[in-house]
Amino acid sequence: MNGGLVVRKLLRTVAGVVCGYALMVGLITLVQEGWFGGVGWGKTPLGVLAIAGLFTCVAAATGAVTATAIARPTGRVAAAIMSCLVIIETTTLIVTGKVAGPLWFDLLAAVSLIVAILVGAELFLRFTRLTARESAEAQPLAQPGRLAGGADAPSARRRLAWFVRLRRESMYAVRLRSTTPDDLDFVVSAEQDPDNRPFIIPWPRDRHAAALSDPDIAHRILDDDPLGRVGFVILVGLTNPHDNLEFRRIVVTAKLHGFGRTAVRLVKRFAFIERRAHRLWLDVKEQNHRARSLYESEGFILDGVLRECLKGAERFESLAVMSVLAPEYGEA
Repeated sequence: MNGGLVVRKLLRTVAGVVCGYALMVGLITLVQEGWFGGVGWGKTPLGVLAIAGLFTCVAAATGAVTATAIARPTGRVAAAIMSCLVIIETTTLIVTGKVAGPLWFDLLAAVSLIVAILVGAELFLRFTRLTARESAEAQPLAQPGRLAGGADAPSARRRLAWFVRLRRESMYAVRLRSTTPDDLDFVVSAEQDPDNRPFIIPWPRDRHAAALSDPDIAHRILDDDPLGRVGFVILVGLTNPHDNLEFRRIVVTAKLHGFGRTAVRLVKRFAFIERRAHRLWLDVKEQNHRARSLYESEGFILDGVLRECLKGAERFESLAVMSVLAPEYGEA
């Protein structure tokens, strides 16, 4: 992994822990001191103590959600560190004799906080995964690279999307990994969606399977933490003697989260950093202005137009050929 990415992950984790723990302590203080005027074993009625304990757990869960949202994609690590801090703080208070209640009471309080932290973090991660899947719609960017068109998603889906955008398109949370046979059902399903077929030429399953072992093809899954598979890409030309790579296909199955742009950037990194290619090229339907705009914003330049080279259902269609060169990569 790139050293810079490790540092950014570490900084986000530390920031998440600091902010989450500080928020948790602040809310617990507000609950116990502000709302209930100070609670403790032997001086607070059991009913009030139970209610205060409930709100204290809610405060811990809120802190954990904050830490997880900031630390993504290492949210679980941040929650685990917060739990360790609770253990350290409780142990210190017990050892130094700064707690007035019985030992079991303090241990129960610490365990309750830890459970609340872990549950809060896990619920946050599961909710973001659920909202993304509910709003998922295949967003192929072409065959070879055509962006799915059509009307904007419903406003309800847009409202769901804002929550997932807490982690947005962080390139250290999204990666390209090699496609495996276990991924083929996902790949074929994404291509066969009726909303996607007009923008791609789907491959049969056996062609995808053959591509996995083809030395000239890079078949990659777009993988997000924690959403999992959110798309795939295909590049052709790994054995090209002229160091030209074709960006054959990209399909994104979770709209409105920036995964399409992130995928294009990861593909450029793969082409120019990992493969040391000289040229990365693609073709896109000429009238697909949405896709062309994305590619242009990512540094692709129009090379020319293949006029009416595709026979569509109603008319012939033209393809715009676009490319970006290695010297231009750093400028994009």
